[in-house]
Amino acid sequence: PPALSVSQPPPRRRPPPQPLPAAMMKIAFQGVPGAYSELCIFEYFGAVKAKVQPLPCPSFDEAFAALMEKKADFAMLPV
Repeated sequence: PPALSVSQPPPRRRPPPQPLPAAMMKIAFQGVPGAYSELCIFEYFGAVKAKVQPLPCPSFDEAFAALMEKKADFAMLPV
């Protein structure tokens, strides 16, 4: 009988970053400077670190509020 093969799940791919504005981007995250979410900001935006300003927020609600109140351009939150 033929050998059974176990299929591997496809590799996870993150979406490519969207075109960035010329100005500094404020990105809200839950946590303090040095938190994993802040590190993810720099990992995701890579070469444009000079154009990224992390905005630490003490809670998820405050990170969402910063986004809704336009205090931040984006939010980086774990799901």
